[in-house]
Amino acid sequence: MPVGPEWLALELRDVLTGRALGQWVLPAAFATAPRLLPSGQHALIGDGAGGLRLLTLR
Repeated sequence: MPVGPEWLALELRDVLTGRALGQWVLPAAFATAPRLLPSGQHALIGDGAGGLRLLTLR
């Protein structure tokens, strides 16, 4: 697993239950700029509180 200030370990949780679903390791740039995921149907964006939000695009 990559480590250092240029990487984030993102824990994925279910919004309703808070149950941990898994973990992604992402470049830290994801926290400051929206990124389109390869599917083209979702984007990741920082929430300003140290977390990331997965947005569904329509």
